[in-house]
Amino acid sequence: MEEILQIIETMRKQFGWDKSDTTEFLIGALEGEVNELKAAINNPDDFQKELADVLMYAIALAMKHQLNIKTIIENKANEVMKREY
Repeated sequence: MEEILQIIETMRKQFGWDKSDTTEFLIGALEGEVNELKAAINNPDDFQKELADVLMYAIALAMKHQLNIKTIIENKANEVMKREY
């Protein structure tokens, strides 16, 4: 996971996005990328690229808010595991 965080941090710093992107922008970009992912569902190459975009924006949002990705996913998974479906 650390390697992934480093890749995203390096890319964001290179373009100054680490300083310019607001939470609102990141959420809007994530929404747009999810729509592009949905449109790419039948094209495996495009699907991979759009999924990468979705993941990078989601991770950037977590990084911006200094959230530990492992912790928030574990917490949510534990919450879901208590539900009855």
